[in-house]
Parts: sequence; structure tokens; C-alpha cells
Amino acid sequence: MNPSSGDYPAHLEAWRPLSPSVDELTLALELPGFRWKAGQYLHLGREATGSEKPYSIASAPHPALPQRVQLAVSRSESEEAEPPPWRVGERFRLRGPSGRFVRDAFEDRGAILVGTGTGVAPLRAMVQAEAERASGAELVLIAGFRNEAESLWHEEFAALAERLPRFHYLPTLSAGSPEWRGKRGYVQSHLVEVLDAFAPAPLFLCGRRAMIEACKVLLHTRASTLPPEWIITEG
Repeated sequence: MNPSSGDYPAHLEAWRPLSPSVDELTLALELPGFRWKAGQYLHLGREATGSEKPYSIASAPHPALPQRVQLAVSRSESEEAEPPPWRVGERFRLRGPSGRFVRDAFEDRGAILVGTGTGVAPLRAMVQAEAERASGAELVLIAGFRNEAESLWHEEFAALAERLPRFHYLPTLSAGSPEWRGKRGYVQSHLVEVLDAFAPAPLFLCGRRAMIEACKVLLHTRASTLPPEWIITEG
């Protein structure tokens, strides 16, 4: 990942825990000009420590939230595990945006979005962007997590699926509780059924490398007719 030359001061406006291991940060940029596309990432630097890491942007640009970006940050990636080291008002530096994990070439088509863990973050931005468009494009999100507590933005996605019939939310848990009534197993376990129902559609994959490779193997063994340029990965 090579960051672009943009360098923007920002501060932490709000944060909240999304799960026991992931926090959502809302950052307010202090200068105009930061423009990004749903699916891109940035480099986040902490002024207090000088450390810098890349994060996918978890929110789409929106007029109601000018110069605001949201990130999903794993607690293990922070410098302290307990308590979360976030302080409202803390200053950061953002570099970017960067990345070609975007729907530009497929904006008028539907898409199948597959993500695991914090890999769902850029897909959330894509879903938000599409929800604001006057479009007939269908989006399918297969979101994989370990259990209910680790399911990022579950209520948000479920509510949007109720409100927007062309958005289909398919969460699957690898170690869900006995009470879980949704899908179980890894995301690749459900990819074939989704491809059968919604293909041909571009496929966006984001998460651990093992998941991405498993999906690619599945497509190969199934003799998928998706053109190679319709399989877009980030992770």
C-alpha cells in the first residue's frame, strides 16, 4: 500500500466499541480538501506517538457529515489493550486516500461483497454510498464473524436490509451461539449459493488472505464464468 501525497490534520470527534475487540473511530478533518471514494483506505498517524498504520475507510462521503471519516480499529492494533487508548480531541494526521478497491467501473451494476472481521469496513462504505443513490443495482453483503459479539455493524446492516429491498445482508458466524438463527460457517461456504442467485455480478473480497484465496480456489474449481477483472480484492 503506497499512500498518496495528501496529508491532513484531524482530531478524534467520537469513538465507540463495535465489539470486544474492535472500536469505531470518527475523525474530523481540520482542513478542507480530503476527498475519498467508498472502498479506499488512508494512513492514520497519531501525533502523540508518531506511529502510523493503514486503515480502510468505513464510511462513505456524505453531505450531512462533511469532512468526517470513520474507521474500524482492532483493539490488538492499538498500543494499549485495556482501556482503549482513545481520547476525544486527540490529534491525528491522515495521509491519503489511496487504493483502487472501488466500484467505479461497476457503479451501475449490482455487486457481491464478501468480507470478514474488519475487512467489512470498506464494504460498509460501499453499501452506504449505494444506499444514497437512485439506482436499481442490487448489493449482496456476505459478512463473516466469529460470533454474535464480534459482528460489526450488525444492527445497522439488518435495518438497512429491511428498508432497502435491493440490499441483501447475509451474516455468517463460524462459532455462533446455539441461539444464533442465521447462517453458520465461513463466508466461502455460502459463496456458491449467492453466485447462483445473483451472478453475473462483480465480486469484491476483503479480509484475511486465507479467506480471499479460499474464495478464488472455489471460483476456479467451480469453473466460474466471472471475468478476472470482475474479481476485486483488498486485504
